Amino acid sequence: MSGSSPGLSQYEFSLDSVRAGVATGWVRDPRSLSRQLAVTLVIDGQAFTDIANIRRPDALLPGREQADCGFAIHFGLPQFSSLAFFVDGQCVFSEHAAPAQVPGPPSDLDGAGLANLAALACDRRERALFIFAISPWHPRAGRHRQLAQAMAARGWDIFYIEPSQRGAPGIRVEQVENERIFLLNLPTLALAMPSPEERLPAAAFTHWRGLLAPLVATYSSVASLWCGPQWWDMMRCSPEVGPRIFDYHQDFSRPAPDRVTPKRILQGMATADAVSFTSASLPVLAQARELGKRCSQVRNGYAEPIGQFAGPAQQRPYIFGAATSLARRDGVRWMRDFLLANPALPAVLAGSGDLQPMFEDLARTQPCLSYVGEVPHLLASFCMARSRFALFAAADAASARRRNPINFYEAVALGVPVLGPFCPDVEEALHACFTPVPGGRVSLELLTQADASFRQAVTGLDLATFTWAARAAQLDALIILVQQPQATALTA
Repeated sequence: MSGSSPGLSQYEFSLDSVRAGVATGWVRDPRSLSRQLAVTLVIDGQAFTDIANIRRPDALLPGREQADCGFAIHFGLPQFSSLAFFVDGQCVFSEHAAPAQVPGPPSDLDGAGLANLAALACDRRERALFIFAISPWHPRAGRHRQLAQAMAARGWDIFYIEPSQRGAPGIRVEQVENERIFLLNLPTLALAMPSPEERLPAAAFTHWRGLLAPLVATYSSVASLWCGPQWWDMMRCSPEVGPRIFDYHQDFSRPAPDRVTPKRILQGMATADAVSFTSASLPVLAQARELGKRCSQVRNGYAEPIGQFAGPAQQRPYIFGAATSLARRDGVRWMRDFLLANPALPAVLAGSGDLQPMFEDLARTQPCLSYVGEVPHLLASFCMARSRFALFAAADAASARRRNPINFYEAVALGVPVLGPFCPDVEEALHACFTPVPGGRVSLELLTQADASFRQAVTGLDLATFTWAARAAQLDALIILVQQPQATALTA
């Protein structure tokens, strides 16, 4: 079937075929034809995600040379009873078929995949960390990927379990090049939208534990980091990968924000052995301590090689502006107003969301402004390295208070002053390197003040404490602490 989605987005798409465990089609945004869209297929509560970037000559528009907008999502279920198709998080098509019995875990889970895993780990280290991630390893270098690499550098074997299927069904094992990191895919065990009625059958957990028990037994020390609510059921049923660290961060409820309530977060924490968190402003942390959980703040950080991009500040006359979400006008209005008031100021703006067309129009009318949409991690770093100032917006004040963005630390490491909404944890960590924007107003005078404060503050700042290596040391200390039952709890 094909069509366009209702509402604000107006995506054009074609869902050509959903059969033999594969869904194929194409999707595009007529407002930004070069933009590559994320597509998600939710089948009977399981989510399978891909990027629409396959060449599709049949979707070519007049006047365009190519159409890289196709997708092929492998989901591996021969039968299903419900299907929903999402583009950039918005449902554009759903269908309920006749009830069908979905089979249990595929028989190949304990076949070649496990054999490959055993072969890869034959020269294993003494310690293994299982990271149940909230996002795939590719393409973004987010918090849990950075922690995985830093923990591997500290002598851990890392097993990074991705939350949605990529490739063939069953266990897929891939070793990250030149690192002791193994990417695992367990598609039958990750739910897209956890709720009380979406419980996995006990047989699935029994199967999972039977598969990895021999691997776990080969290590003298094992720990696990649980990064999202889609893994709660498995965490409760997997004591052998303990201590179980509940990693609490701003994007924790991203898979299902309407269902991940404070009450349910506390229920997840109650199952864990300890809690690591990015921001002291996150909800229910006080209650977690009341539960007797050891809690340690492990903020975000920056990767050390990023510093090589920086150059002299006087040779970087650009503004780099980024918005975590362009979906709310009140969160980004101050940045737009500032750019309109200073049309001669060279600027690069990044971000995505429903207000993207407004910023695309702004870029077309302002010759010194470039809008690059949502950019990969390294490109964002490169843009910041060429900038004299970094401006960040948030969707609203509540989300700003809970933020501990990676880009803030990267900007400071690059020698770039940071301005944005009030973030208490960031201000505490970065001191005068971070300048809150009062009342959503920014001016050239404020930039001058921010630059002076930054130059003075950064000289006394130990940037090594903001690296992912330092964050991994904090996580390592928390794991060791939990392994000592009589230890005193860490505090933030």
